[in-house]
Amino acid sequence: MVISDFGNDEFDPSSHYTVCVDSVSSTELAANDEPANATTYDNSGSVQGSLDYAGDVDFYNFAVNAGEVISFNLNTTSNNSCTVTYEVNILNSSSQSVFSNTYTSTEIENSIQIRAGETDTYSIGVSESDTSDCSSYSANDGSSIAYTLNLAAEPVDDVNEVV
Repeated sequence: MVISDFGNDEFDPSSHYTVCVDSVSSTELAANDEPANATTYDNSGSVQGSLDYAGDVDFYNFAVNAGEVISFNLNTTSNNSCTVTYEVNILNSSSQSVFSNTYTSTEIENSIQIRAGETDTYSIGVSESDTSDCSSYSANDGSSIAYTLNLAAEPVDDVNEVV
């Protein structure tokens, strides 16, 4: 922002001005807001993530073979003592949704297992869909919503064991 006095360089303490801000842009801490820019995930372990502004979506890519079971757990504890509703979407490489669900930070179990229908590189997207219970949180105030994503893709010997 530049404020100019149009060449009048002498200090005048009686000259007041008002600055109006129409919008604020937030800088993305990780450029993984689209499946094409997703962080590559190695199908084991966990990743720490955060939703840094309203509308932020974090995507992670992972390769799965047909018939493997995708297991994931979303740990959403400790978010300023408020209830956050997360949305999780799994997309295939054609960006078609193969799974979608919402989870709240108060749920004890945020785990799911699904069987991959085909060999593909999938993307899992994590976003917040509701923070209305968070009186001290605003996704535009510089705070962020933390989460831990645990993901595994494992072969299944007997496909009848998984529904």
